[in-house]
Amino acid sequence: SHALPTKELEPTTAGYRTLNTNAEKRAQECPSAPMPDISHLNSVDYQNVYEPSDDTYLLLDGMSVEFDTLPVLDVTDLDVTGDISILELGCGTGVASIHLALLLRKRFPSANIVHH
Repeated sequence: SHALPTKELEPTTAGYRTLNTNAEKRAQECPSAPMPDISHLNSVDYQNVYEPSDDTYLLLDGMSVEFDTLPVLDVTDLDVTGDISILELGCGTGVASIHLALLLRKRFPSANIVHH
């Protein structure tokens, strides 16, 4: 569970408080996605890129849940032995696209995952 970092970010109406409470309960029920290894980054790197935060973890968890619940694709018409390109725009560490590449690699092991 990721607690809200400041009181200013807490919902101010009963409706939003209820939605937030329900979302936190659902989040606790979901398994957490494994975080790609970013141990090679140091404090100097974080002067140039944003460090992963709550929104990153939520995105990774959501991608994992959605990817795991997708029906197995009928790949007879897909060329899954060629390149699958992933492009992530932003000034973060790239963990979202790395995580997606890892999910795709599991589903299509013979494809060449190209991370831009």
